[in-house]
This record gives sequence, C-alpha cells and structure tokens, in this order.
Amino acid sequence: MHETVLIFAASFTALGIHGWGRDPSPTLFLVIGVFLGSAAWSPVMAAGSTLFKLELDSKKMRLMNRACGSLIAGIGLALGASAWMP
Repeated sequence: MHETVLIFAASFTALGIHGWGRDPSPTLFLVIGVFLGSAAWSPVMAAGSTLFKLELDSKKMRLMNRACGSLIAGIGLALGASAWMP
C-alpha cells in the first residue's frame, strides 16, 4: 500500500501537480479519483476472478504471463522514450 502512495506522489510531481493553487477543485477531484480507484481495485479484481474462473493449464498461464509482460515492457519503453524526446 505504501508503494502505491509513493508512486502517485512521484507521478503528481512529475506531472507538475504541486499543490492546491488558486482553485483546489482539480487537485481535490484527482485525489478523490485516485483514492476511489485504489479502493475499488481489489474488490473488482476479486469479483472478476470469481466470475470468470478459467481453468488455466501451464501453457495458457505461460502465454498470459508473456502477453502481460510484453504489454508492461512496451508501456515502459514508450514512457522511457517519451522521457528522452523533447
């Protein structure tokens, strides 16, 4: 849980969200959205896994792990490339 807070704090800083400023509404809505999204994530995942129980053998699990890993690596590469380009 603490890692999530640190990741969001770093993201807000990187995006230039440093405080309330003159109008607190956008920052307040952002914080509320992050809180609600974090609070909903675990129950949604638990309900989804219960509703969509799939029998995964090792071959299907390996395929799913590779697909998810490739997606995460692709997003990381895209973000890294965007950080280096003006």
